[in-house]
Amino acid sequence: MLLALAMAVTHTNRKGKIYTLCRSPRAARTGKVRHHFALSSDEGIACDFMPEGFEVSESPNGLISLAKARPKLVRSEEARLVDEPLVKHPQSHRFRVHVAADRNEIHESTASDLNGQLTVVPNARPSYERTYHALLTTADLGGLWQLVRQTGVAAQYHLEEMRLERDEEGFPYLVCRQETPTKERVGYVAMWIGVFVDPRSLLPGYHHSELYVPFVVLPRHFDERLTGDPRVAVGHEVLHVKDVVALIERDPSYLPRMRELAINNLEDPRRLGDSVEFEVFRVFHFEARALATEYAIGENTIRIPVLFLVISYRCASRQQYLELMLANAVVNLWDEYERKLADRTDELRGHFDRALAMFGTDVFGDRVTLAHIEELCRGFWRELPAYLGRARK
Repeated sequence: MLLALAMAVTHTNRKGKIYTLCRSPRAARTGKVRHHFALSSDEGIACDFMPEGFEVSESPNGLISLAKARPKLVRSEEARLVDEPLVKHPQSHRFRVHVAADRNEIHESTASDLNGQLTVVPNARPSYERTYHALLTTADLGGLWQLVRQTGVAAQYHLEEMRLERDEEGFPYLVCRQETPTKERVGYVAMWIGVFVDPRSLLPGYHHSELYVPFVVLPRHFDERLTGDPRVAVGHEVLHVKDVVALIERDPSYLPRMRELAINNLEDPRRLGDSVEFEVFRVFHFEARALATEYAIGENTIRIPVLFLVISYRCASRQQYLELMLANAVVNLWDEYERKLADRTDELRGHFDRALAMFGTDVFGDRVTLAHIEELCRGFWRELPAYLGRARK
């Protein structure tokens, strides 16, 4: 805690020693004043205020110093999760938790008491959610755009620029504009993708070489007939970004599993069942909530391109909207796997049925199978001519 003693800024460390903030005389060569904490105010001129942009820092050994203020990427509750088990350790006096800028550190004494030097044991990753917010709100956006370009994704998707926006709740997200080479109108209004970048040049104190950065892609040219209000489509993708940030924060295994099990990354044929389970989970985790939100704000129409036409089908209920849209997503996923693994269709069906039983019952009921979803889609197409006939009357 900072105290004012005789107008001087002081700080008492965990060992009870009082440090005083001092400043040295102005250097003749640079003209700058240097500030530091000392055990005796005789080591400089005592200061009665903190320099702007600086804060008190205490090392694991209790040494007090002046440090540049930086965004805190570790939450207090995360520090407690590390600290509380150590308190119960039979030799808890040998350990100390130190909250660094971007991680929790556990230090162990090399002596019989805590007057000995402390060495760092394992390094805990910082909060992903806090790091994401720090990157978007404090880092140089131009520098981040350069990091994204270095991954090759900008060339792959013909991305031209990046900007920062916020939704109605203040959530920050990145938006990239997409320019197709021939300016043809694409069949989507928005989509979201993500890349791994090395953010250390943009986030001082962040010591990990990778960070997953999701963002929304908006094409300059799209078929307006495929959407009602474009803002709804954009909001759908922004909700995906919010959900993936929350998911990574809650489940750190998500990103390693994505890199290994996503359909386009799968290399080990023995992990096929795990891959299907992972992809089906993603369909229901991300799409179900986004579609329910769409319906709640008035989007109840499915738009289907057929040759040069776009057919609009208005769903009679929220349940029908969710079932048809999610069934289409599952069938599209099935088609991707079938194209990639045409010689393993029987095995694939078994994996899909098991995954649907795990994640699809809230929407489709307890007996959901791939065959059930395929029949739902076929029934939609059989009923569509009669629907269009009624709509013309």
